[in-house]
Amino acid sequence: MKLLAETALSEAKIVAFVDGNPINQGKILYDVKIQNPENLRKLNQPILIATTIHEEAIVEKIHTMGLNNQILLLYGE
Repeated sequence: MKLLAETALSEAKIVAFVDGNPINQGKILYDVKIQNPENLRKLNQPILIATTIHEEAIVEKIHTMGLNNQILLLYGE
């Protein structure tokens, strides 16, 4: 949330927020619904991973799902 409030991301057109935690799915963040990772299959936009803690696991999950979306990382390579 801090990145959305204090960086150029505040001006980005966010199509979806994705969270593997079912507790967060369905909630609204900046007028955009938080979705299940499976919903990424319907999207072809780049995926921005904005976490340091689970970055590697998320990239692995994206590859395991067979998604071809461009992956953008804030912290890793």
